Amino acid sequence: MKLHEFFLDQSPDAILLIQPDGIIANANDEACKLFGYSKEELTRSPLHILIPERYRAIHPNLFEHFLLSGES
Repeated sequence: MKLHEFFLDQSPDAILLIQPDGIIANANDEACKLFGYSKEELTRSPLHILIPERYRAIHPNLFEHFLLSGES
């Protein structure tokens, strides 16, 4: 286990590490519990699998805005 994975899994909060291309790079155990996926299912999957269907169409624009501005 890598050091960053150790610290992620020690958090009581759900944490996802997302790459700029919207791919999930890592997920801690709490995120897996929250979303109902295994770590293997989440890792290397597109973030949009976790976005409710009704918001998926607008999510790419919002995600790009976040990357450019840091604003949610």
